[in-house]
Order: sequence, then C-alpha cells, then structure tokens
Amino acid sequence: MDNIQTECLEAHTVVGENIEIPVVDHRICQEAYTPLKRKVTRDMICAGEKEGGKDACAGDSGGPMATLDTERGQWYLVGTVSWGVDCGKKDRYGVYSYIFHNKDWIQRVTGMRN
Repeated sequence: MDNIQTECLEAHTVVGENIEIPVVDHRICQEAYTPLKRKVTRDMICAGEKEGGKDACAGDSGGPMATLDTERGQWYLVGTVSWGVDCGKKDRYGVYSYIFHNKDWIQRVTGMRN
C-alpha cells in the first residue's frame, strides 16, 4: 500500500462498538423469523443470544463480523451486518451476509483474489 492510500485509510478510520455474540444454528434462526415471513438463506449467518440484549442495530449495516484465530493471533472477516428485526429483543437474531458463501461473487466484482 502506498503512502496516499495509507493516509486516506487513516483519515477515514471509524472505530465503533464491538460485542461478542454466539453464532446461532441456521435452523433455529429460520424458525425465529418464519412467523414474520422473513427467509434466512444459506448465504446468511445468524448471531445473538436467545434472551436478547446484544445485537447489531440500525446504522451497523455493512459492519464486520469477525473471528479471532487465537493460535495465529489473526482476525478473519466472516460476515457483514445485513439485517434484523427488533434489534436486541428476545428470539430476534442479527443476520449477517456470509463472506465465504459469497466469495466468488466478491472476487468477481472486486477483481481481487485474496
């Protein structure tokens, strides 16, 4: 990365809040959203706690869902905040776009391979 790119990134870095929430089984998430006629597809990941409390909310869309490989000390982007209903409420999980499932599309659109 050249100096101009680095300066630009540093000038526009925004640090937000971060939370730790568990990934939720796809079936459980779909069952929670079926009564609301919302579909959770295979290219989505759900995360949150059944009792609610912590969640991505309005304004978080596009934000990262990341996991830490503790052996390597390396963070990996797993998903991006996509949608949810009733932010932080009981039985309402946050829904994230699953990066790996969408990898081919991302590479095609960006022209990047890694």
